Amino acid sequence: MSSTTCPAKTGSHENLMNLIFGSKENNEIKVLLRFSMSSLEKPQLCCKFVVGMNILVVMLSTTLNNIEMNHEIWLANGLLILHAFVVGITVAGGVALFTGRFAKFHKKDFFAWAFIACSFGQIISLVLTGGCIFTAWEKELRLQSDPTASYSKTFLQEYLPFLPYGFIQAVPFLTLGALIGAIIQIRFAIKRKRNINKQ
Repeated sequence: MSSTTCPAKTGSHENLMNLIFGSKENNEIKVLLRFSMSSLEKPQLCCKFVVGMNILVVMLSTTLNNIEMNHEIWLANGLLILHAFVVGITVAGGVALFTGRFAKFHKKDFFAWAFIACSFGQIISLVLTGGCIFTAWEKELRLQSDPTASYSKTFLQEYLPFLPYGFIQAVPFLTLGALIGAIIQIRFAIKRKRNINKQ
């Protein structure tokens, strides 16, 4: 019994490729097309090609499903990075306060503006929600992804468990104090520049 082959002929394939891409023999596109067309004329290669494409489709479909199922984890990790950035800016600002960093304030002082925004945001979140809104969002996302997950602590307790409990409880007051101190230093810096400009 003769095997079934595709009706197209090799000569017609070459003529079609020459017509589209020219007669240059080392054209990479022509080489790929020539291999693909020739594989269709050979049942074994054709079957391997189809099986390979099916495997690729299954792998891509599985990957997309996993991404869709774990989008809560991606969002939670994104919030974790943003939260860590906010905490880092706040801590750095508190340290900078004691060095007189904000006494050198100017309008394009990105660090000073970032510290004020992060500290003020944390205070507002504490007043309105009784805690950190980032922690609540991250906790909700992780519980949606895995209902058995145990995330009932604050950000510092969860990721920096070595910190003393008393220090963690005092963080909101330290943040408020650092914010007030930074604003005082900034006001003095602005007044000093105004006096210099008047002279």
